[in-house]
Amino acid sequence: MRKLAQITALTLVLQFLIVVEPLTLAQKPKAAPPRSKSQYAAQIALFEEFVKKQMALNTVGYQLGGAGMITEAIEVLNAAIRLYPQEANL
Repeated sequence: MRKLAQITALTLVLQFLIVVEPLTLAQKPKAAPPRSKSQYAAQIALFEEFVKKQMALNTVGYQLGGAGMITEAIEVLNAAIRLYPQEANL
């Protein structure tokens, strides 16, 4: 059972490391505000996707830690920090 949990956690982490580009939407706002509701909605959608991906790594790290897999949790959280170096919630 523990092996399955490790494999599942590793799969989740790799999924985010492979598909996620480090975004800096939260740290560096665009110079010009959106000009229309659709542009604003698109920017909100991008930001929400960024937060989901970031928080998914954070959640996996804390779940691993809570399950006693401290080394794996530290690795996941370190990966999250490398992806999002300016994020204070990690």
